[in-house]
Amino acid sequence: MIAGFNCRKAVGILFDSVYVFAFYTDEITVTGGPMSLNGLPGMIMGITIPRMFSSWVATKLEINGVNYGNITAPVKGKKKKAAELQETVVKVTKDWGNWGQQAVWNIFYNTIRSQNHPAVWLFF
Repeated sequence: MIAGFNCRKAVGILFDSVYVFAFYTDEITVTGGPMSLNGLPGMIMGITIPRMFSSWVATKLEINGVNYGNITAPVKGKKKKAAELQETVVKVTKDWGNWGQQAVWNIFYNTIRSQNHPAVWLFF
């Protein structure tokens, strides 16, 4: 339990040899975490990197209200369906190689990163 949230443990390997222990909660469905680490099915509430003798652990979480009056719909541009947008992005990023195709896949399908990504997460 971290900052009042039930957490699960995942072990990751960065750059082929740096072990990372992440504690995430699926009670917060937005993916994210400290030090730009992400890719787990929930918010990362704690990170430990033994090689760096470092840990980051959330102590509290404050949820601030959203002022929906400040959010307005765009007035310019054309509406597109997801399939049209995906087709355009794939066409534009065709010469980006495997990295570009993986980025497109992550944007549209929000999947866990493939073997081309520098982090591999093991869930416990």
